[in-house]
Amino acid sequence: MTINTPLTNCSNSAKPSLETLTEIAKALDVDITELLYHTKK
Repeated sequence: MTINTPLTNCSNSAKPSLETLTEIAKALDVDITELLYHTKK
């Protein structure tokens, strides 16, 4: 972790790779599209 990491995360300018999102989706047992698209109304 660098000093810039918290600022990058807060500004949402750094996004996880598709590989990382795939692993997160598998761990949560959800479709990856649920992580990619805002579906909450």
